[in-house]
Amino acid sequence: MIFTEGGREQGLGHIVRCSAMCEAIIAEGVEPHIYVNTQDNLDVFFGGYRHEVKDWGNNYQDILDKLTGCEVAIVDSYMAGMDFYEKLSTSVKAPVYIDDTRRLEYPRGIIVNFSLYATELYKDRGPEHYYMLGNRYIPLREDFVKAVQKIQKKRESLKRVFISFGGTDIRGFSARTLELLGRREYRGIEKRIMIGKCASLSRSIEKYVDDNTEILYDPSPEVIGEVMAASDMAITAAGMTLYELAYCGVPTIAVAIADNQLRGLKEFVRAGFIGDFLRWDDTDIMGKLKSQIDSRVHGCSKLKEIAQIGRNIVDGKGSRRIVRGILEQASRL
Repeated sequence: MIFTEGGREQGLGHIVRCSAMCEAIIAEGVEPHIYVNTQDNLDVFFGGYRHEVKDWGNNYQDILDKLTGCEVAIVDSYMAGMDFYEKLSTSVKAPVYIDDTRRLEYPRGIIVNFSLYATELYKDRGPEHYYMLGNRYIPLREDFVKAVQKIQKKRESLKRVFISFGGTDIRGFSARTLELLGRREYRGIEKRIMIGKCASLSRSIEKYVDDNTEILYDPSPEVIGEVMAASDMAITAAGMTLYELAYCGVPTIAVAIADNQLRGLKEFVRAGFIGDFLRWDDTDIMGKLKSQIDSRVHGCSKLKEIAQIGRNIVDGKGSRRIVRGILEQASRL
């Protein structure tokens, strides 16, 4: 079983990575059952899998009663409480906790943290846990990976820009970025912007849409992969999108839109994939964004190096490593 949450208001990061793990689980001959806490229709992610929309974090006793015979339960959540984790750990052979920030001191089970600073975060490790830590476990959707592999892109000039600040873009950077790229000096640049089917966000950006702008509403993994891989540059928030862009090897300008993204972005800077990232609360953020765009317009001598750094961070095999590691560990318990 998989327990997760998300949507256009909360963000889709958990949903995206759980759908990637579902693919890898099915590839191993196992059919998962997903419980997802959401207010949205997420059939685009889970339509092909057994799933139920349920506020499982507050109504879990009846679910736990159904766990007889279930060997593995995966939880990917920012909201689940310790009581849920403790009861889950006594109900299944192999409880698995997908973690980003060492949010809790989890009970017995398997901890998966694929952030670039995971090994530092878990310097002290308990014998009651099995760990899968670091970028080798970054989960990408298989259709996304296949779409990227089909495109061989030689980046020599800035012609296409990919933009993504989340399904609802709570900081309003989609409209501000489109307004900036609509200036005369950027005439001719093609913009591809990814958003959710959010009416208020669509209204906020529509006045900045020109003939060189395409809006992608809840695109499929294949379309995301094709558009990203064909782009010369990306402007994006942190999260799963940044990992996907690293796999594509696309030079990226990253914007922190929340405090919990800062540490991860610092690791991307340290790795050399991005330059100094921008912060949503910087009073001169648009001036700094323009400076970074201009530096790309005038060329970059390290494009191949950046692309290789991205592929070194994300090799596209993380989902399979997670699932095989879980199944191997479960077989030993």
